[in-house]
Amino acid sequence: MSSISRQARVPEGIELRALKDGEFESFFRAVDFGFGNDTPQGRIDQERRIFEDDRAFVALDGNQIVGTTAAQSVPMTVPGGAAVPTAGIAYVGVKPTHRRRGILRAMMDRQLGESRERGDVLAALWPSETPIYGRFGFGMAVPMEHWSISRKHAAFGGAVDFPGRLTIMSPDDALPHMQQAYEAARPLWPGMLARGDHWWGFLLADPEHERHGAGPKVHTVYRDGDVCEGYVTYRINPKEGPSLEIEELVWKTAEAHRALWNYCLSVDLMETIKYWNLPADDPLPWLLHDSRQLRREPIDGVWVKLMDVPAALAARAYSADGRIVIRVHDDVSPQKHGRNDGAYRLEADGDGASCVATTEAADIELAVADLAATYLGGVSFTTLRAAGRVEETASGALERADAMFAGERMPWCPEEF
Repeated sequence: MSSISRQARVPEGIELRALKDGEFESFFRAVDFGFGNDTPQGRIDQERRIFEDDRAFVALDGNQIVGTTAAQSVPMTVPGGAAVPTAGIAYVGVKPTHRRRGILRAMMDRQLGESRERGDVLAALWPSETPIYGRFGFGMAVPMEHWSISRKHAAFGGAVDFPGRLTIMSPDDALPHMQQAYEAARPLWPGMLARGDHWWGFLLADPEHERHGAGPKVHTVYRDGDVCEGYVTYRINPKEGPSLEIEELVWKTAEAHRALWNYCLSVDLMETIKYWNLPADDPLPWLLHDSRQLRREPIDGVWVKLMDVPAALAARAYSADGRIVIRVHDDVSPQKHGRNDGAYRLEADGDGASCVATTEAADIELAVADLAATYLGGVSFTTLRAAGRVEETASGALERADAMFAGERMPWCPEEF
């Protein structure tokens, strides 16, 4: 793992600074160039909804933008339901002509330092390439799966009973119901993000450039009485069979889950039903008559960095009471990021949790990125030890840590940011 324990230097001839007024469009054209995408005006208008100008930075070679990075304020749910201040790192890229010169490292140093100054306890991102961000202290914390199934093999194994009703709605009519269901579900899944009105506007917008040949978004809500307990947003893609492609399916109750999936698997004329982002423990396979027909592709989702270890560990709830001393090795974070190298005593009971620095002997030792991987409950300490990433220095400590950090469900983040 590469060390960036000292502040990264800006390469000679490169200026690194905050984004200025009037540079918004140039910023996004530089971002899209790096990812090989076009930049239609609709994308500029759409991204404007959620962009935070004062959290963006550019690297310039003369007047040319050669590197970009930005952050969004996206409070993340942690075990127990609290929403913790989080920097959603996005729009990160360096032009091919300027790679391997230290520009990315300098930009991340600036971005994460700014996030720490704002009081963000976590940073999170969806990586385009997984080997990049471990060297900045990020760990793979939210696994996900791509799923697809042929409609002719998508029958449920038994009767589908649910007391509520399903209704297709326009975006404006669906919005309050979707907000109700989302806010009810959000505390249940570590990794879900708090959504302001600007995010809802971004998600419900349906610009042509995002359709890629598919139809408009369809919003279907599930209500039991006056309470919305779930919803699904999807498109029909005539080029793929046709296929029903789910963009987001959120549910609070098992009845809502069954109703929404039964609906998606029953839409006439579809050949395939696809969903790009399901939690690894979604119960759908146990509902299907022939679960082998479900094609599942596990993939990493959100990577998380603990900007402040004691604050992060104290913010979440634990499934078992306990006391454990964790020795965190952090040779990747400059001091201004909140360098976390050291030992911490974590204590949890029914009244909450506390975490403080200590000189006590450690019970377990691991790198800060690996602690981040365990933080939301997506992987156990025992699994990481089997991979050679955790050392148990006191007998029984791993079993105790696993019991404390375990969650009722796998973490999940239903949207990209």
